[in-house]
Amino acid sequence: MRTEEGTNLLLRINEISTNYTFCICKKLKNSLPYKILAEKIPSNRVDLYFTYTVRKVIYPFIRKAAVIQWYKRNGRPIADRDNVVILPKYGIFRELEKCWDLRDVPLVSVNTVSLKAIRDAECRMILRRALLGNLKRCIGGVIKKIDKIKKSGITPQNTKTQTVACNYSEGVEFLKRNDLHWFAESGIEPEKVLIYIDEPSPKTRRPIEREIIRKIEKLNFRWVALKRGVVENQGSNYWQAPDLPGSGLLKKSTARTLSEKWIVKTGNDLLREIHFWRSFYNEFNIKVNYIPGEGFARFIVQAIAFDLDRENGGFLVGKQRSDFLVPNRYSIGRHPKHPKHIFFTWSKRSERYMKPNNNLLEHLVVVGYQKCVFQKNNELNDNVRRNGAKFVITLFDSGHGKNTEYPTKKMADYYKAFLSWAINDETIGLVVKPKKPRSFNSLPGEILKLFDRAERTGRCAKMKHSWGRFPAQASYGTDMAVGIGSSSALIEALSNGCKGVFYDITNLKNHEFYKWGYGSLVFDDLNKMVTAIKNYKDNPKDDLSLGDWSPYIGELDPFRDGRGGERMGVYIRWLLESFCGGKTRGGAVRHANRLYKEKWGKDKVIKMRAENEFCENF
Repeated sequence: MRTEEGTNLLLRINEISTNYTFCICKKLKNSLPYKILAEKIPSNRVDLYFTYTVRKVIYPFIRKAAVIQWYKRNGRPIADRDNVVILPKYGIFRELEKCWDLRDVPLVSVNTVSLKAIRDAECRMILRRALLGNLKRCIGGVIKKIDKIKKSGITPQNTKTQTVACNYSEGVEFLKRNDLHWFAESGIEPEKVLIYIDEPSPKTRRPIEREIIRKIEKLNFRWVALKRGVVENQGSNYWQAPDLPGSGLLKKSTARTLSEKWIVKTGNDLLREIHFWRSFYNEFNIKVNYIPGEGFARFIVQAIAFDLDRENGGFLVGKQRSDFLVPNRYSIGRHPKHPKHIFFTWSKRSERYMKPNNNLLEHLVVVGYQKCVFQKNNELNDNVRRNGAKFVITLFDSGHGKNTEYPTKKMADYYKAFLSWAINDETIGLVVKPKKPRSFNSLPGEILKLFDRAERTGRCAKMKHSWGRFPAQASYGTDMAVGIGSSSALIEALSNGCKGVFYDITNLKNHEFYKWGYGSLVFDDLNKMVTAIKNYKDNPKDDLSLGDWSPYIGELDPFRDGRGGERMGVYIRWLLESFCGGKTRGGAVRHANRLYKEKWGKDKVIKMRAENEFCENF
């Protein structure tokens, strides 16, 4: 589905959802419970937390409305039952109803337990989420009480040591993507690093294996589990925060409307979470919390927990994981990717995408591409060339499906074009690096069969065990790389000296890559892109601009030396040393910024400010 301008409809849905989120949050902020909550939590990130939560609740209904509009605009028939947006009568949906201005989309409010609500997919999802959330909280509360009776848990060690906490997310395998890529050259003693595990393995969805725990201990890092069941054979051995006194919560009596009752419930969840993380920081003397992930509300909470301790608090820090597809205004409340105090980024270019500063970043530190990808590995390229390939192309894909920017059909067409070419042309070789094995395996059967045919030629190779492996390992030595959308994998390949082009399925014409090289660096037409690569393969001197990023490579990565992780680690060490020397939070960041500017340049540290456009929305 496309907008009138031809871009993917999901981008329009994100923008509409943002506008409604601001409208609702403005009204919530004027209520008595919200004002009381703001007094209890003096941090401007409370607004950010509510935008994220409100956006998550209303998003399915905005999406349905946008789809109805698309059907009407394109003259498509639509069943009467699907021609209206049905809202349940509880929580903040009354506020959404008051803000509603999509006159061509009817809105109907129904009782939560009515037949209409049960039949409606969006309502069912909201109800199911609420029921599962309540059930999970009840069971979790009972388990925690039992575990506390057993007097089990973790006893902190070396709590007087200023500590860097690291959220276990990508693992500790140093030859793959990992959570500690910043550590090796940092000069930080391993005893000052605490790895905390609060979720099962993102790869297997199972508890973290004991073998991984032994590896962490062998490296002399400390570790702690924050939930039951996240480590193999863990039992009740996990750290628990003391209970938050009832006086610290919002009183139900302050709420008079359904919206205010929702504020009280959401606010009390927030207060409990903040209490958890403040207790965790204090007990383990954590001054830096490094989170490799993004896109979760708990990261906002972790930042707030530091904010409340003011000059005695620490910093939530994170890294840029992927390239920026759209500016910040599209994603406020959708993915709080960067609710960090300090954000390590590839280049100064990221500042343009952070405006308005919706996620309240404080400092951008330019470190270059952060992965240790500069270990040359020619194996895949050599294999396909050994079987006759003269011109080798690396293919990067992305996640695809019904509710993503990248439809499965488009991804299938992408693969079909290159696989067919490789089968029919004995001089063509392909190296395929799927983003995730399941994204490749979920392609249509005809594409998987076509891949098998191409693979049997010996000139098509797929990176094995691709989860967590570096994209540059697939692109090294090849003649051209191709990525989907604003592909981070392709940018890694470009940073390593490979030529490459983007295939923009979303048709996002306002992206700066179009200005840099429409028809040479980025394409929105698959056939034209394949034709351009074929022409380049046959006559490379006729168009030297194809895939040549040399005029802009500094905009992608000003360093291009693979030492981004080292720069991150040294910066974190400077923060720790400042805290150990008695500096306050403000003094620590000023000290680290000064040293970093002296070593790498004044333009490599950018102080961010929340702009008026964001502030005025509240």
